[in-house]
Order: sequence, then C-alpha cells, then structure tokens
Amino acid sequence: MLPDWRIADHYAALARAERKTLAWEWLRRTNAYNHRWIEFRDGHGDHRAAREFGLETFEDPALPTPDARPVWRAEIDGSVVIAEVRAGSADALDEIDLLEWRPFVSIVIDVNQDEHILLWDGARSLRIDIIGGTLIGCPALPVYRVEGLSKARLRARALDELITLKTTGRFGKLAPSSRILSRWILELRAADALRANASQHEIAQHFFGASVPERNWRSASASFRLRTQRLVRQARKRLDRPLDRKWFGCSP
Repeated sequence: MLPDWRIADHYAALARAERKTLAWEWLRRTNAYNHRWIEFRDGHGDHRAAREFGLETFEDPALPTPDARPVWRAEIDGSVVIAEVRAGSADALDEIDLLEWRPFVSIVIDVNQDEHILLWDGARSLRIDIIGGTLIGCPALPVYRVEGLSKARLRARALDELITLKTTGRFGKLAPSSRILSRWILELRAADALRANASQHEIAQHFFGASVPERNWRSASASFRLRTQRLVRQARKRLDRPLDRKWFGCSP
C-alpha cells in the first residue's frame, strides 16, 4: 500500500500537489482510518463514519496521490464553495455544466440530497457543496454563499479558481515547490521508513548519504542525528494528528 521510502521518485507526485493532499497521505497511513475503512469495505460500517476523519465518505487508503479523490467536509476544508442552484436561464459564463469537466468530477450525495462535488486534476482541487437544487444533468446557475469572515478569504480564492477553470478549462497555475514542502515529504518518507522497521541510523544514511558514517554516527555526525530525530518525531506527530489545520488553511 505504501511507497518504498528509499525511492524519492515514488513521492514525486506530492512535489506538485496542493497542501491538503498531505492530509490524505497522512490519514491513509493511520491505523484508525484503515481499521474503519476495512469495516466499511466489508459491509460492517456506514459511510457516514467517514465524517470522524473529515471526509464525506470513505476513500480506499491504498490509493495514493494522484489516484485518490478524498471529498473533505466543509467543516474541515474552509475553501469549500457553498452554493444553491437557482432555476431559470443565465449567462453562459455564469452557468456551471459538469459535463465540461468530466475528467475532473467526483460526486458524493448525502442523506439530505446535498451534492458534494470534487473537481480534481491530480494536483489541484476545487470543492463545491450544492445545498439546494442540483448540478447533475444539465447546466445550472449556482448562487454562492459566504457566511462570516473567518473563511471568506479561502472561499474567495476558491471562487477565483472556479472562474479560471470555467474560462480556460484548466486549474490555476501551481505555485512552485517550496523548501517546506520538501521537508513535509521527508517527514512522510520517515514515517514509511519506521513502518518498514528501518532504524534511525538507516534513515539518516539514506537521506544524508556519506555525511553519516557506518560507526559512531551519534557522536561523529551529531547534527544529522538531531535532524533525523526531528523528522521521526514530527512523523509520529503527523500520524497522531493527520488533519492538521495547516493542510486546509493555506494556498499551495
């Protein structure tokens, strides 16, 4: 299910993905989520139990980025666009036709018949919740809601992305990979190394190469020992709290 932590290319998809992708990568590695997923898969659980993990329904934890399409709840993801569909004709630019975005679309419909729509191109996503009416079947005019100021900026960015997608057929340009993103990927690889029973010495040697000697590494390369310990400590913290707000509160 998990990539080989020693092969950087196995994590290459994350280098161009948005932050909330990291939430999925950490969540799918947790024992709690895997246990509940197995119950659901085997018919012993309800899809609504996924809400405990910030999802509208379960996603198979064997699916990595970019194959996975987790549909996050609006309570977790502050950038979810909330809308109702209004009857009547509208300007073509204002109408949304999901058929235009067939390769990108996944839909979850809940017990209230609300539509939770994910648009995902493998690197960037947009989430729209339709809480009245439907976007399924024909072009329609959504009326967008922004309630309160706490999430207004995030939703304004999402609406701007929606405009870009509507007018160009593509998601907005990705921000370049950052040093902090590279560190997050290292933390993920460290977590996978621990799961593969690698020692901290093995992790340090693989990540930092010849700078870490075969013997007496704890004293001879103290700085790399400390860096490795920080990576391992942070990896364990991420597994304890996979849905850190930083994954959902910032742009890429």
